[in-house]
Amino acid sequence: MGSGHRDDPVRECCERFTRRITRWPRPRPGRSLRPPRYTTMRDSTYRGATGDPSRRARTVAGQRGCAEGIRRAGIRRARDRATRRHSGRAVGPPSLIHIELEQRRSDPDSSARNSEPRPILSAELTAVHAVEGALMYHERLALYFDTNDRTPLTDGHIDIHSGEPHSVETFQARIPVQIKARHETSKGFKGDLGFSLGVRHLKGMLKIGSVILFVVIYNRKARTSSVYWNPLTPAKLKRILENSVGQKTATIRVQKLPESESAVCATLQFINSVKDEVEALILEDGETLEDCMITISAPRPLDLSKPLLLDTTDSASPDFEIRVKTRSGAVARLEGVFEVLPEDYAEHDLTMTIESHRTSFTNPRGRKLDEHTSMITLGSGLTLQIQHDPVADLYSGTLTTADSGSMLDYRRALSFLTECFDAGFMKINGQQLSFEHAEDDYLAAMKSRLADLNRYAELFEALHVDESRLVARALNEKVRGELDTLHRAIVQQESIPAKEPQSGRLKSTMFNGWLALYCEYNESNDTWKVSSPYSQNWDKALYWHMDTRGEKAIVRQLSIYDLATAEDFLEVLNINLGHITESYRDKVLSQELLNQATGTLLRIISAADLATSDQSTLRDELLEAAQELSSWLLAQDPNSPFYRINAWQIKARTKGLSDDDKAEIYALGGKAHSGDTEWSAQVGYGCSVLRKDTDGMAFWRKRLTEEEQAECDTWPINNLISDEIAVYGPTVPVK
Repeated sequence: MGSGHRDDPVRECCERFTRRITRWPRPRPGRSLRPPRYTTMRDSTYRGATGDPSRRARTVAGQRGCAEGIRRAGIRRARDRATRRHSGRAVGPPSLIHIELEQRRSDPDSSARNSEPRPILSAELTAVHAVEGALMYHERLALYFDTNDRTPLTDGHIDIHSGEPHSVETFQARIPVQIKARHETSKGFKGDLGFSLGVRHLKGMLKIGSVILFVVIYNRKARTSSVYWNPLTPAKLKRILENSVGQKTATIRVQKLPESESAVCATLQFINSVKDEVEALILEDGETLEDCMITISAPRPLDLSKPLLLDTTDSASPDFEIRVKTRSGAVARLEGVFEVLPEDYAEHDLTMTIESHRTSFTNPRGRKLDEHTSMITLGSGLTLQIQHDPVADLYSGTLTTADSGSMLDYRRALSFLTECFDAGFMKINGQQLSFEHAEDDYLAAMKSRLADLNRYAELFEALHVDESRLVARALNEKVRGELDTLHRAIVQQESIPAKEPQSGRLKSTMFNGWLALYCEYNESNDTWKVSSPYSQNWDKALYWHMDTRGEKAIVRQLSIYDLATAEDFLEVLNINLGHITESYRDKVLSQELLNQATGTLLRIISAADLATSDQSTLRDELLEAAQELSSWLLAQDPNSPFYRINAWQIKARTKGLSDDDKAEIYALGGKAHSGDTEWSAQVGYGCSVLRKDTDGMAFWRKRLTEEEQAECDTWPINNLISDEIAVYGPTVPVK
């Protein structure tokens, strides 16, 4: 057993000591001793006498934990001796020895004197010993690990001290630990970073507070182990449980245990500082905090001399926790992704005008990089860096452009840059700043790209497409070819040969959406005629033919927006929101037309509710178009309760309802209760929704038929009472 490991002095000493304490004790003179019955050391119990090398105990029969303590003490002494004997060699953590004993089957031909127990591996104790070996040289840590799973949630704890010797005066914190073991081929260990743990186990950890999870991966063949960990804070445990709703297990990401003692101690002190569970606070877009103190806890020092991005939602590492405390003493945990900027680094509005021949930037944003350098942001694709030489008292500037922004910003940046190159200067607050001339090839390439962008701008203007929604970086050769073809068809009104067919939709990586096109094939000359369906001329020729009775056809005027869904209002770039009200105003007024316009109004409001935080500008444009259409409908029938409620729900999404609005809503609800209005149940329910009157909502919902509920369940007023929906079911919007 030991002959194969002569090159490892620590392993040799550990195994020699183990053999010594596990041999059968010799009988005393004149007395016989039956061989003991060995059981697992996990139970820390020997059902018989065993040898005691320290000679301080004559018997350990029925005594729990003694053999384990002797074994661990012997390993430490053996390691110290091996280290002193081989002081010039690097000695690693103690080898993993057998932790379960079994009597070897006796060979009839062999002597009982030479028989020894056979080692059997136990995963739990292997993991404990591996973690001990990885942390045993950290002077500030005191390890107190259980070796037999005595407690259901933890396997001991780690005490943090300020230094040695460990005493009450040096004690700083105590962190519970949970140690898990997996073989390298075990299914419980997914890859090299994922580990599965029961959800009920995680819920128990959350009641404790901060817990360190150690995961030891053991390779049976190589007899090596690797220690991983994940310090679990209450905030991290909550996020893991929220992502594991309805599951029995959760996957926890673990990382390799750092070798540095300072890194380990800093992480332990960090999770100890955030062990108390507090409620999470999620800030909405544009929401600010005032008159409060913000504390950032982190496992390592933070460099606040430059912008710092903090992501508190990452469950793979402890990373950061941000807490806010008000003057009244209330404490909350900020959840999300935050950027911390130094006071002298943050951008500010600058009172200046930077201009070329035709392009100017007024009050741009700027920030200070260092004592003599400032950075001015003229657009998402253009920055100006100004440096001051205090010795010569001279200023120099560097313009940098990139296609990282929108098409509009990139076109303005190139226009400004080429004008500065042509003139040889630019002006800052009226003062002329000389500009070095660019190389001819570079300037020619820049002007060629600017000419393409100006040509595409004509196309987008004809299609009523906002250039700020187009990504400049995605302008590749394929997209250029498509836009050149559309420019000929839309702007120059040319027929496109059939070899260049156009589909009804055009979508590419540069569009945060798609272009809707009407393509008409001319068989006589084998060409396509391409136009925008949302143009004014195309919309006037659209009608709706119906034949419901089979006797005669009913022809109704139809707007192209009657065919648009809520998703179309979000995704179609050339939908031309400013033309919606005009599309209905130009037609012959009828009740059917008003009903169609009301349906379009509700779909526009639904689209605004579907807009993400990145589409805030589009959301405002949708609500502005809805407000314009709602005003036109109210002008046709000012007393319609449905038109009034629709106007109020738009105002609730923009400016908010005033006290006068709420009084009018209350009065209209009273008329519905007395039965003075048509569709009283729907009107009363709509007024209750706007007033957030849960009792009124429950009252009116009982008076709606199933057909009315099914019709109203899809209407956007539901989104104003998302909290009440879970209690009272779908609400009834207005008609």
